[in-house]
Amino acid sequence: MGQQLVAQVNAQGGGTLSGQNVNWSVNPASAGTLTSVTGTSDVNGRVSNNLTLSGSAAGTVTVTVSLASNASFRASFTITAIPLITAGTITKAGGDGQFAIVSQQFTNPLVVQVTTNTGALAAGIPVSFGASGGAILSATSVSTGSAQVTVTAPAIAGAITVTASVSGLPAVTFNLTASPPGPTFTANSFVNAADQKVGSISACGLATIIASGIAPGVQGTVSANAFGFGGLPTSLAGDTVTFGGALAPIVSVANISGSQQLTFQVPCNATTGSNSVSVSVGGGSAATTVSVLPYSPGVFQTTTIIALSSGGNYPMGIFVRPDGSFVSQTNAARKGEVITAFVTGLGAATPSVGNNALPLPTAISTANANPVVGVANQGVPVISAQLSPNLVGVYQVSFQIPSSIPSGTQVFSVGVPSGGQTYYSLGSAIPIQ
Repeated sequence: MGQQLVAQVNAQGGGTLSGQNVNWSVNPASAGTLTSVTGTSDVNGRVSNNLTLSGSAAGTVTVTVSLASNASFRASFTITAIPLITAGTITKAGGDGQFAIVSQQFTNPLVVQVTTNTGALAAGIPVSFGASGGAILSATSVSTGSAQVTVTAPAIAGAITVTASVSGLPAVTFNLTASPPGPTFTANSFVNAADQKVGSISACGLATIIASGIAPGVQGTVSANAFGFGGLPTSLAGDTVTFGGALAPIVSVANISGSQQLTFQVPCNATTGSNSVSVSVGGGSAATTVSVLPYSPGVFQTTTIIALSSGGNYPMGIFVRPDGSFVSQTNAARKGEVITAFVTGLGAATPSVGNNALPLPTAISTANANPVVGVANQGVPVISAQLSPNLVGVYQVSFQIPSSIPSGTQVFSVGVPSGGQTYYSLGSAIPIQ
């Protein structure tokens, strides 16, 4: 305590008594400690003592001094002990785990709750906030029991750590993420995944979005499956595609020399006509409306461009000869052979195969449509059009090369007649011997 406790021993007839022994006590005993529990009155009859309150002291504390020779002669001091209020805990109360686009403010403030050592909400206890990753913090707002701060994401995407601390207590940590802005695309950014024909997409077929911001964190190509077999994920490299309200299976996400693209399967329940499409990339998103065709045949091609015998240059198509070898300029298809092309966009099959699925191992799923195949601008016999047993959204179209087809590098295409018109693929080159 800041002051002494002083008592005076008086004689019954008046005046003071010196040299009188006294005893001191505290009630409750745990409330504090006296400098001494005994004492002797001085020449003025006075005795004094000091009380040091304990940290747990609260409420009324009584200190009694009595004559050692007769305890009935006593005096009492009444003291009100106010407990020392300090910060006891700091906990997160809101705002953790948020995402925000770079340079934009996070939606919710970060809030901490502070309680005292007695368990009550604390008022007036300063809270310090600090941030990593270049995030910008606003002025801290403090109210009874809580403190909050708003955060603006830095200009560079990445993880952000914000700490909140009170002197003498362990800090708490908030983990935030600054996301890149959403991709930029239009309906013309959607192409057939096989031959890159703009706007040529249909239900169950494979399509590609070519757009900036669609693969900002990717270098090279991230494939859903290194071997191309089996079902596909609906999230890859931080990207998701929602097509007509359904999550689309994703084949790959690529960023090659700044050219960014995402290849996916158009959901099989997509309706012909206008469909809304949104793409989310690491928290940023964009949307547009695209048109789905009844059929969108596209022939898978290599990156090799070769000249046709009749003039013009076309990408080399991917074709397989009867012996399993790939057709090339040094391994041309032969007249009379049955050649297989890999095609997307031929629609549904029988037996039916659903979205992001393959035919049953014991089943052969044949296209419901009747595709036509042209070589050197001539129709050729189509042997079969069957879903690939291990490539989602891909048909294997087998056709025979008649002897009437000229030798040399010729143009190849696939069409699907429907509703009074024919939907064609772009041309591909096929060497014929």
